[in-house]
Amino acid sequence: MSEIKQVIVVRTDLEMGKGKIAAQVGHACVLGAENVRKSHPEWFEKWWLGQEKIVLKVSGPKELQEIKKHAIDLDLPW
Repeated sequence: MSEIKQVIVVRTDLEMGKGKIAAQVGHACVLGAENVRKSHPEWFEKWWLGQEKIVLKVSGPKELQEIKKHAIDLDLPW
């Protein structure tokens, strides 16, 4: 188990179908990984070995903003 995990958060209020959610999560994984590869290459290398991902759901933008603030407070890439 890797110490580095990629977390993707999906808003349920957008009422996307399962296929659309899967596609959007895929896009988020690729874009997020590329951003971290550029900004934190040492984190990317650790993550790349296992490529662990966690997908969470939130009810709307307020909850998403709370998670974003928490990530920023922890100096995590967003």
